[in-house]
Amino acid sequence: MAASGGATAYELMSQFGWTNSKQAEVYTKGADRARLGVKASRIVSEQLANELAPPCESGEGNVAENETK
Repeated sequence: MAASGGATAYELMSQFGWTNSKQAEVYTKGADRARLGVKASRIVSEQLANELAPPCESGEGNVAENETK
């Protein structure tokens, strides 16, 4: 939980009393990988949204009312 929350390897070492950073890096690398995966997915999602439904230009999509009812 600490690594997922952004704790560094040295913070984990301090918290758990580890003297070697290898164990802490197992957790921080895993948390970083998960965090980066989520970030990359959001980037792709935003790009897809822009590709599939680009923002409307001013006035675009407005249809004049038919006056001959």
